[in-house]
Amino acid sequence: MEFRDYIAILSGLIGILATFTGIMWMLVQQINKRIDTVEKRIDELREDMDRRFGELREEIKEIKLLLYKVLEVPHKQGE
Repeated sequence: MEFRDYIAILSGLIGILATFTGIMWMLVQQINKRIDTVEKRIDELREDMDRRFGELREEIKEIKLLLYKVLEVPHKQGE
């Protein structure tokens, strides 16, 4: 084999490696986009859950106050 043959083989291998690297890079980018989408959705769900639990806490406080009034039990104002 001549030196040119080695150069041709080496350039072919470099091309294959570059193609493989490009494909891997595209896959990593797609995975990162999906991770970002999932993280965004988790944040939205967490905010929604916090809001709903806040509403439930308020409703529980109102129910407790009504029960105190109906049962005529003294209670602390902050509860």
